[in-house]
Amino acid sequence: MAMCINSEKTEVQHIDKHPKTMAIAINQRILEHTDDFFTYLGGVISNNGSAEQDMEIRIGLACDRMHRQATIRKN
Repeated sequence: MAMCINSEKTEVQHIDKHPKTMAIAINQRILEHTDDFFTYLGGVISNNGSAEQDMEIRIGLACDRMHRQATIRKN
């Protein structure tokens, strides 16, 4: 069984403290490179290996949920 990759929907990201450029091609099409971060399985992956962006988003979501819960209990 062969793996099929849609080169139009696929992006690459180099994760390292020292950013590098790279060119990865599938069927003579160079894949798009994402510089900042992307969400994968609910977690934010940063190109420098930091979890700071992911933690900020999760803390914000938790604060929002706690605020909503407090509003429900007051009613």
